[in-house]
Amino acid sequence: MFKKMAASYNADMDAASKKTADKAHEKYKERVEDLLLPAEQLIGIYGLAFEFCFVTSERLVFNDNTAVAKKRITSVFLKHIQGISMDSGMLLGDVEISTSRNSYNINLVDKGVCKLFYNDLILAMRNVQ
Repeated sequence: MFKKMAASYNADMDAASKKTADKAHEKYKERVEDLLLPAEQLIGIYGLAFEFCFVTSERLVFNDNTAVAKKRITSVFLKHIQGISMDSGMLLGDVEISTSRNSYNINLVDKGVCKLFYNDLILAMRNVQ
């Protein structure tokens, strides 16, 4: 019985996370389209605490708000990513991206969206040539 309840809960969480991701897609779609490179395909848009990040066929793009009172957009080509780790708590999650030069911490609002983002990023990295 517990397994059945857990499976139902996980299905509900996955559906809610997909719905949250769809809302972020609609909210930030126009801003993202302005940042796309020619021939780049959008894979997904994900909501952060205050802004958004997105994955394309070539890059990971996110707001790097480490500087006070500045909004910096950081773009990391997928071929330069060397490692990814995901940390999810009860409700929230974050993903750490490592390159040869830097590490970036992307704080996602919802742990289900965090899992979706992580999986989409892994799949996109597999397809980079």
